[in-house]
Amino acid sequence: MHRMRIMQALSEPVEAAPEINSVVARVKTDQTALLKEILLAVEPEEIGGRTALAGFFYQFLVTIEYIIEVMEGKWDFVSVELHEDIIVGKDNVIRFVQVKTSSETDLRVSKTGIYNRSPYEKDGNIHRLPDSWVDKLLLKARYFPQDQGFNTQFELITSFVVTPSRDVDVSTHCKNYNFNNRIPINDHLLGRLSSQMYDKKNQSSFDYPAVCGEEISSLLSRFNICKKIDLLDSYDFVSLLLYRLSEKLEPGIRVSVEDLQWLIGALMEKCQAIGDNMVLYIDRTEVEGIRQQLHDRAMKTVGESVRRHSSIEVVDRVFDQLLHEIRSVNLYEDLEREVHAYKAHLIEWVSAGGTIRNLLNRYLDGRKYSNKYREITEHDQITKLLELFNSALLLILINEEMLRISLKHQSLLVKEMGTQLLSFLSLNRGETLDIAVDKVRSIFTDPESSVDILLHPPSTVLLQGRFTGHNGPSRSVTICEEKPELSELPQDDSLVNLKIVLNFLPGGKLLEQYDNIYVFNTMEELKTHLKDLWRQLKEAPDGSL
Repeated sequence: MHRMRIMQALSEPVEAAPEINSVVARVKTDQTALLKEILLAVEPEEIGGRTALAGFFYQFLVTIEYIIEVMEGKWDFVSVELHEDIIVGKDNVIRFVQVKTSSETDLRVSKTGIYNRSPYEKDGNIHRLPDSWVDKLLLKARYFPQDQGFNTQFELITSFVVTPSRDVDVSTHCKNYNFNNRIPINDHLLGRLSSQMYDKKNQSSFDYPAVCGEEISSLLSRFNICKKIDLLDSYDFVSLLLYRLSEKLEPGIRVSVEDLQWLIGALMEKCQAIGDNMVLYIDRTEVEGIRQQLHDRAMKTVGESVRRHSSIEVVDRVFDQLLHEIRSVNLYEDLEREVHAYKAHLIEWVSAGGTIRNLLNRYLDGRKYSNKYREITEHDQITKLLELFNSALLLILINEEMLRISLKHQSLLVKEMGTQLLSFLSLNRGETLDIAVDKVRSIFTDPESSVDILLHPPSTVLLQGRFTGHNGPSRSVTICEEKPELSELPQDDSLVNLKIVLNFLPGGKLLEQYDNIYVFNTMEELKTHLKDLWRQLKEAPDGSL
């Protein structure tokens, strides 16, 4: 619901500086040229004479600062309308932010647009429109009214100090850190904003309570002016963000200016057109993807050997434990050969760029970029990997062929069993098969991330973990029945009526076979037993969804 309301709040046309309009228009056709022009503003000496573009860049720095706060859990999403507004939110708290810049280090309040309203002539009379900086912020409250349980906040971020003019002092609004000021009736800003206004659209007087459900004094109680680093010192702002981003990665990993430039370009690519505006909306999951991509980029600076060493070290630990658990099995020597062959495949995959983080995110959440890896302890990581590798070993015995991680897939963890494609998904205690189905279906809400599944759908999803029903029956589920509009898909008749049906197999019965491997004296007996069990599991779907 928040996303829909945010898009509504940002869909109204706004007037922007010609320079910004030119830059925003180019987003749709030439991302590279846009990025190049924006990044010219990184160094302080390049900013002179380019105030509008520098302000555009400055707003991106503020946006990245809020993205860092999403990483810290302070917010659930960041939304940006590139012409002016930033919106962040968590639960029922929604904060609207405007970023205003100037080459000056301080400006009198009368020289800003904080309360100044445009004149409008009607029938020979001059009216004032509710279009000051503060009006544009406060009016966003109409989309998130208090009587529906929302707590709105309003912030003006500036690159300059707002100093008092002869008749107006707004300094009390510069310290409203908790967004709960008591506004006295003689407040200067309240007095200026309480003057009569005109609604040009409806050709009538403008009334705040009628539009927003609140008096201006109530809305101003949640308004704050926050001064950031000076525009001409934006390099210091960059340095601060690099430090804070680096803190969100592993110890010893540092984000560079080039990484920050990449991040700005990546944010631009995520923008979508809403009317004449270019809008960016990213939630915690997408922010986690940004963090992981920054980590991978920074890792390349440190050295690929460091990344490989970390993942290979985990692989070694898990396989040592796996072998330790089956050391007393009569067929240990035969099983050991299969284990070492599978381990060699995984190390080869890591050497080609794979990581344990990527493996676990896809196994736990069906997504390459997820916060699942960071949410579980190191012990739980080892437990989940053992769960995955134990099943893989049994499937290798069943198929009598190496079970390889599919390089065609980047979302769900899919492995190749001969000509079959089999995906793996782990569930937690208390979760159900229905949750697994919803998780897989959610991948298809983002067509770009589901291209790999659409082009190469796995036949089966093996569900792992001690979830509710882990020993229950299999189920055949229709996941997708429509053809998405994607340029990556071949335009042929075979995809006109696209329908993807997956068999969800609870893996409890399969993993129980680890207890049975002790009773077999020959590999042929064990393999025959496992093949019969696997055939029964696949041929017994309970029903369809």
